[in-house]
Amino acid sequence: MAKNYFKLIEAYVAGELTGSELSDFIQELARNPELAKQVNLSRDLDKFLYDDAARSKFIENLNRIEEEYMKSRKDKQNPETDN
Repeated sequence: MAKNYFKLIEAYVAGELTGSELSDFIQELARNPELAKQVNLSRDLDKFLYDDAARSKFIENLNRIEEEYMKSRKDKQNPETDN
């Protein structure tokens, strides 16, 4: 993404773009897949930062992954132990 769209992305995700600025940005989104990817990342980040349920689910998933990882390490260290 050659052009710096940071402020426009933030304004777009926040719903602050209007008129020609909004229509120009939407047209650019349609022809610029890298920009579309950045917009999606920004939306995901906003959801994580401002949506308590989404953040809680994310943390639960991280904890589950950590537990599975630690269990697999323990199983590898003690292969003859029954679970």
